[in-house]
Amino acid sequence: VAQAVVPGVAATALELGFFSKFNNVLFRPSGGVADQRFPALVLLHTCGAMRERETRYWVKAGLDKGFVVLAVDSLRGNDTNCNFPLRVESGRRIKDAFDALNHLAKLPFVDPGRIFVAGFSQGSFIASLLSSAEVAAAFAPPSNLRFAAAAGLYGHCQYPAGSLRGVSYQIDIVRSDIDRPLLLLMAQLDNETPPESCEAVLPLLKSRGAPVESHIYPDTTHCWDCVTLDGRVKTDSRGAQIVYRFDQATTDNSRQRVFDFFMR
Repeated sequence: VAQAVVPGVAATALELGFFSKFNNVLFRPSGGVADQRFPALVLLHTCGAMRERETRYWVKAGLDKGFVVLAVDSLRGNDTNCNFPLRVESGRRIKDAFDALNHLAKLPFVDPGRIFVAGFSQGSFIASLLSSAEVAAAFAPPSNLRFAAAAGLYGHCQYPAGSLRGVSYQIDIVRSDIDRPLLLLMAQLDNETPPESCEAVLPLLKSRGAPVESHIYPDTTHCWDCVTLDGRVKTDSRGAQIVYRFDQATTDNSRQRVFDFFMR
């Protein structure tokens, strides 16, 4: 019987099927041998509701590579988490990810040393923060488990938060204390989470030996794997016009890059 998973609560692992649901559901690759321990992947959605076609693509990609996959739904019944004040704070989403990690590590068919995380847009911010030693110290489970590596797709490195008493300030998403491998995949034409925010940050981190890698896809927009949002146009809170264009080649390439990175 299919059981919806709240991170940290035991549930049946399922094989992917035509009618599968994805919100907090655990999937296991078919086949395998007795006592086999699989690597595992936690998926962190965008600020919008989890979309079935896109989630299915990444769940299937993980299963095809031999990963147990858990797509964490952090919205708690909300339609969106895109506007401030956030209905689900970043700290709660970080805790959800660590709860998922702790749950997976207890399963007899998961290798606790090979649990990875991939996030998309707002989920990319969370995946990046999970690579921080200080964040992990604050949020990691009592076992001190950590994700082996993280990947962030169409996120950015710094969030310009605003000003206080005339002094501008920002929030570092990709922090200077990264101590877990992090892959960032970005889009040249992304004006929602522009890659320019990483131009000053990533070279400095790399020069200091931080385990971070990055790639920018040319002529590509935010949410390049969002087939259900292809052609969507919106105006964000800054008044900027945002356009989404689905790109199958970039989607497939990003999948390959993510799993090559994890397997390394």
